[in-house]
Amino acid sequence: MLAELRANYSRHVANLDDKSPAWTTGEIATLTGQITRCSENPRALADAVAEMDRAALTVWRSDPVRYAEHYGLLADYYCGEYGRLCESEKLEAALLWYRHIEHVEPNSALIAGRIRLLKTSLELATAHRAGGSDAMATKLKSVCATLREEIQGFPAPALLADLAINANKWGKAAVSNKKWSAAADAYDLGARAADQLYRTVPLHERPMVVAVYRRLHADTASVLLRVGRIAEAAVTVEASRQLQVRFWQSGADMRDRLREQNQELYFRFLTDQTAWEHAASASMRARGTAAVTHAVESLKATQLQLVRTLEEVRKVSGFERIYTRPSLAEITEATSERPILYLWTSSFDTALILVMPDGSLNGAYIDGMTIDYLDRVMARWATGPSPHEFLPHLAALLEQNLAKAIYDVITRPLREQVDSDGWRWESVTIVASGPLSFFPLHAWEPCLVDENTGEITTILPLSYAPSARQLNRIRPHSPDSGRNRRLLSLADPEPRRVGLNPLPCARLESALIAETAGESLLLSGVQASREAFFANVATHDVIHFAGHAHVSGEAGAQLEFGDAAVTIDDMIRCRSLEHVRLVVLNACSTGQQDRLTPEESIDLGSMFLAAGARAAVINLWPVDDLAAALVVSRLFQLWQWGDGLDLTAALSAARLWLRELSVGDLLDMADRDPRWRPAIQRYAPATARTVRRFANPYYWSAFALTGT
Repeated sequence: MLAELRANYSRHVANLDDKSPAWTTGEIATLTGQITRCSENPRALADAVAEMDRAALTVWRSDPVRYAEHYGLLADYYCGEYGRLCESEKLEAALLWYRHIEHVEPNSALIAGRIRLLKTSLELATAHRAGGSDAMATKLKSVCATLREEIQGFPAPALLADLAINANKWGKAAVSNKKWSAAADAYDLGARAADQLYRTVPLHERPMVVAVYRRLHADTASVLLRVGRIAEAAVTVEASRQLQVRFWQSGADMRDRLREQNQELYFRFLTDQTAWEHAASASMRARGTAAVTHAVESLKATQLQLVRTLEEVRKVSGFERIYTRPSLAEITEATSERPILYLWTSSFDTALILVMPDGSLNGAYIDGMTIDYLDRVMARWATGPSPHEFLPHLAALLEQNLAKAIYDVITRPLREQVDSDGWRWESVTIVASGPLSFFPLHAWEPCLVDENTGEITTILPLSYAPSARQLNRIRPHSPDSGRNRRLLSLADPEPRRVGLNPLPCARLESALIAETAGESLLLSGVQASREAFFANVATHDVIHFAGHAHVSGEAGAQLEFGDAAVTIDDMIRCRSLEHVRLVVLNACSTGQQDRLTPEESIDLGSMFLAAGARAAVINLWPVDDLAAALVVSRLFQLWQWGDGLDLTAALSAARLWLRELSVGDLLDMADRDPRWRPAIQRYAPATARTVRRFANPYYWSAFALTGT
């Protein structure tokens, strides 16, 4: 068959003329653009490939150096077709086109790198054809080991992107052949390439890198978990969290703290970083063998100097982990107060890993509950009924599998290591990634039931954190409690934007929590301004906001004040909240993640943590005015500024209290404290006293705690 293919190829060459469409002989970007436009139409794609075949044999062969990438694209297409169809002639066609450039000296290091990656793909396909999936897996593991050692020396962002894409492709091929161990190596290589890419692209391109490769880390972690590399899986999830936020914080730390401690080192780092960026750019522009060699050597030298300077920076107290990949030791350190449960969704499953304070880990995965499945659920939520109507359906949808998995993983240490003192921890911090970060996972707080009586003996409260690294940042700089009891409360700001209604319960909420404080500054109406917020935030232990918030794709999330909004950008620049024990953001959707990159946790609550606050109470969707006031006032009664329940347990108890609250309870409350009566009367008329007015999850599960 292959001999016949080669004979046909030779006859094809002899009979061709030199007429080809202009797009086949233009720049490589023109060629890839045409193929991309045809990719959704099989017939159009086949015609485009035929035109490429024609051009390759008439025009490209006249200058293989110039058309090296064109040949590579055609060879890569046929290699992909072999992977899809397992037809040997497709692979042979790929090899025929590759041989035109196999010994060509490319014009740039970028093209040389791309040809090398193409060669690797062809070697994997050839191994598969010769020895089946076992041979392919063995070759893939060897290739990944080599490339992983070389990844720091990859000379260009474009080549790192190619490596991430190819490694992802190799991983998918291994999974399709049930070779999970080799797939784990490939996905891990791709995730590391994406991490390195993020560190090398210009600042304005970094959010795009996060968005494009958001699934790669989740897929990597899931595959690592499946092959028993559970510690690496946990580190991979942590490494994907808050890339942009970590970069902002590291840059601010360098600017504000390193410059103050060691100005010479700070400016030396900036100089070396600039030199490395220029060398990387020059290596991509170089043409000719001698120029390329010189540019690559210059890049290696500037990179080595930058690494040396960064090592000096890491010797400065407080900068030991700056610009480093998280480690298991760092994650374990973050569990000092309570275990961390990583929870994410991938192309393969939904997965969980519990990290205990002693460094032990256990995990599980749920087949079928993939990221595509949960994205469809999210689409129904976004375009369908309101949270009030949809949440009960969501609970029924996820409770059987997800809630059971959470319960099993969290309670496994109790079931496996029972001692005379019982369980030694009472709550768990969730780091949720992807679509799961939009769901009220705390609605499924695990309960321990007495085997004899069937009664609930313990409820294990669940709180949230953006990442383990964020927990480690906020703990050393924050007081153990809020015993100074200094409260800044801003309620129902005025004037309001058009369409925003008054919030009568907000001012009552402010007054009620002030009764638990030692010193209080209560600002409402026109006094509750953006200017007042920033003027007073540095002198209070608890910051309380009860008003409106707004989330949009263009402006991001912001707190609405009368004079101007407080935005996420404001909180990124704010560095003065390290003394703040708690921030209560009782406003619509203050905990809602960015839908494009939920791994970043760019919500208002997380940004207050990034500014130094130890914990934040947030709302996951628009909340009911009375329900919000009831939960927050109950929270402060139970917490007592650190003298009562801890924050996680206090908020859990406040949510459950609201869920069980009957109309009769509300009327009794209005009798005891007439300040509640106007709001309660809106809910009570013609309703039986036994009705639980806020039993729907919409009311009580919107409230969450992030931080510690």
